[in-house]
Amino acid sequence: MGKDPLETAKQLVKIVVRMFYETEHIVLIDALCYHGALHVSDMVQILDQGKNSKYVGKLIGRLKEAGLCTTYVESGEVKLNVQR
Repeated sequence: MGKDPLETAKQLVKIVVRMFYETEHIVLIDALCYHGALHVSDMVQILDQGKNSKYVGKLIGRLKEAGLCTTYVESGEVKLNVQR
């Protein structure tokens, strides 16, 4: 039986980020792959940026621009997930 296509896609995204992006991007993608979706404030906490959501937003913007993740709004909160 073959591998799950979703898991294969996640592995591919992780490899691409490790090859072409900085450590902070790798940490964000790993967290998104593990949790599925995260609120921006959770990502700020993961990266230990205190209250600097602007910096995290910049990192997320670069990943979104490359098509590696997407954003969506759920019950008034903006969340991010890995592009599928």
